[in-house]
Amino acid sequence: MSQTYDLREQIEQLEALTGDGTELVTVTVPNSKSLGSIRERIAQEYASAENIKSDQTRDHVQQALKRVQRILRRYERTPENGLVVYAGVVGGELISTTFDDLPTPVAESTYRCDDHFDLSPLNEAVTPNETFGLIVIERGGAAIGRLVGERIIPIRTFESQVMGKSRAGGQSAQRFERDRERQVHEFFQQVGDIATDAFTGDEGTVTGLVVGGTLATAKRFVSDGYLDHRLRNRLLGTYSVEYATVQGLDQLVKKADKQLLDAEQRKATSGLMSSTHGFEMAIWLRMDPMM
Repeated sequence: MSQTYDLREQIEQLEALTGDGTELVTVTVPNSKSLGSIRERIAQEYASAENIKSDQTRDHVQQALKRVQRILRRYERTPENGLVVYAGVVGGELISTTFDDLPTPVAESTYRCDDHFDLSPLNEAVTPNETFGLIVIERGGAAIGRLVGERIIPIRTFESQVMGKSRAGGQSAQRFERDRERQVHEFFQQVGDIATDAFTGDEGTVTGLVVGGTLATAKRFVSDGYLDHRLRNRLLGTYSVEYATVQGLDQLVKKADKQLLDAEQRKATSGLMSSTHGFEMAIWLRMDPMM
């Protein structure tokens, strides 16, 4: 089972939990926030809870806050991507859950006391990152992949059947050029079809696309209409890349770094989700025992 799936499963479990009143506590701590200040805030909230009129609600909130205090004391410093703590009484049992190694940074410091947990920090962690299509194409082959955040995911590499520029003995130059052009057309068409399936299929159309390879070949592939119109409208540029391999995909990303970054920034400022981390998740989930 993947760690991404584990986190989604835990989100579903937490979503199903409700308190009898505003008794479930959510605390988020970004890396920029000192744990000392958060501990002070929780101590103040514990003292303020004395003013809650309902005996049950007051008792449950203070139990949850005392659990949060115990959890926070375990840490000498704020984890690299921050900390998210959930605590509360559900069905008469005090439970708590701690996330201290999320794949994306916690954005802000929050304290919430409600009849449900605030799961937005976890939902942000499993939201797909911006995705870009990568195509490297040259006469001898092609490589297709995705850039998800900072992670390159190869999809397919393959060789072409396009003949070299030297014709076989006895073959006329015109016939050779016709055969070679037919092979180039078929190869470009194959690459275009695979790119369409990869970048507009079940996973959705990519945010942007970059094409690399022998520069003349890459530009001809684009200008001669082998890209699906949805991809052509998202083309960020063409770049000179040496190898139509996985190594070439990496080189393409480095060459197109500025354009890819600008595309992410444009997406973010237009109000759409933007994220900079392609991720292999590392989630530590701890259901703390009664204390």
